Parts: sequence; C-alpha cells; structure tokens
Amino acid sequence: MKLTSTSEFVHRIVFIVLVALSSPTLIADVTQPELSTSKTADTDEKIGHVERKLMEKISILENRLAEQEKRLRKIEKQTEIRDKTALEREAALVLRSIASSVKKADFSTARKQLATLMKEYGATQAMSRAYRYQREFLAIGKDAPKDFRVEKWFQGEHEPNLTGDHVSVLFFWEVWCPHCRREMPKIDDLYLNNKADGLNVIAITKVNKSATDEKVEEFIGNEGIQVPILKEDGSLSRGFFVSGVPAAAVVKGGKIIWRGHPMMLSEALVKSWL
Repeated sequence: MKLTSTSEFVHRIVFIVLVALSSPTLIADVTQPELSTSKTADTDEKIGHVERKLMEKISILENRLAEQEKRLRKIEKQTEIRDKTALEREAALVLRSIASSVKKADFSTARKQLATLMKEYGATQAMSRAYRYQREFLAIGKDAPKDFRVEKWFQGEHEPNLTGDHVSVLFFWEVWCPHCRREMPKIDDLYLNNKADGLNVIAITKVNKSATDEKVEEFIGNEGIQVPILKEDGSLSRGFFVSGVPAAAVVKGGKIIWRGHPMMLSEALVKSWL
C-alpha cells in the first residue's frame, strides 16, 4: 500500500501495534487461510472497534500537539524578542564607543569600530544611526575645499583661508534648526576664548527651507552672537560631506582633521591643535 504522508504512515503503524496488543490471537486469526465467515466478520468488527479507538486517541494527540506547537511558537517569539533586545544593547555599546573615539579625534579606531558595527549589527537601529558617521569619516584626511563661493557675510567679513597652517573650526547651521540654535552659544564661546591664540571660527549657513536673511540677522542680534557668519551656496557643505545640520569640521594645514556633531567637539580638543 502506498502511503501519502508521514502522518498516514504513523497512523498505520500505531494501528497495527494497538491491534496486536489488544488481541494477541487476532493476528494469528487473520492469517489463518480457512477462516469461517462468522469469524471473519468478528475479526472485522474487532478491527473496526480498535481503529475507531485509535483514531480517537490520534485526534487527542493531534490536539495536544497543536497546543504544544502554539506554546513553542510563543516561546520562540519571546526568545527572538529577547535576542533582538540583547543585540540592540550590544550595538548601542559599539555606537557609544564610536562616539567616544570621535570625541578624541581617534578616527582610526572609530573606523574599525564602525566596520564591526556594520558587519555584526547591520540590522539594528544603532546601525541606522551610524550611517552619519560613515559619511563624516569620508572627509577625514582630505584637502579642505579651495573653490567655494561666499554669497554674503552677516558679520565678521573676511576671506576664509582654509589652506594655511592655522586651525579653522567650521560650524554648519540653519536658523530654523533648534539643535543648531542650542549649539551656537558654545561655538561663539569657542571663538571668543581662542581667537587671540589664532583660532579661526566661521559659522556657515545656506539660509534654506523657512530661513531668511532677516531671520538670521534677528537671531544674531537677539543672542548677541559675535562669531563670523557667512552665507554659502552649498559648495562648502559638499566639500565637507555635510548632509544635515548641525555639523562641524576642523581644518589644519589645509587638511580636514575632524568631522562630526559639534556637541562632540570640546574646547580642550581644539586647544590641543593650536
């Protein structure tokens, strides 16, 4: 007989075993060549009875199996959630280690940490946030852009020189950006505290989206900002791989030596370059 499924095969085997156990003489009876009609009928009745009992037990077992499978799926889902949570925690630790390296301007280590994050934690939320680092690191070691156009100086007008030996801090911001507005006083203090030592600081805006020149001027006046501020055409942003604000970069000797979020740029680190 050809069985169409594993389940049918199991049912058949179990049936034969139960028949043998329930009636030790049944197998012998069935194999006798000269069975009487009444005995054959009696045997068929016994087989039918055993088969019905067997099917009842199989049905019970299948129901129990379905419940167990349901519990197993629930446990697997809970385990998956726990594993995913643990993975996110591990990825977050790597992300924090990258930030720590950036704060120390240790971009060699930061690149290795980013490679680890991408290889081992590529599907995590931490990785989605790390793409910003990937773009920022492209700028490190490159020549500072030489060809750019200043559309307007809001204050502190002078020709930006990014090729000399002095240190320049560039702060990319927009007046509509709350995080930029929060970072601006820190950048202003950095300029005021270190300009006598030769530090060059420039705040750079494209005046895009809802910003206007008037809003920029109003912000400068209300906050008492003194750092030089210019309006660019986007060429400086492209040259420093800036795709979002706030952003900061440090140039020394015509090379980009630091790129990242301005909150990671400490005054102590800047002083170490002067």
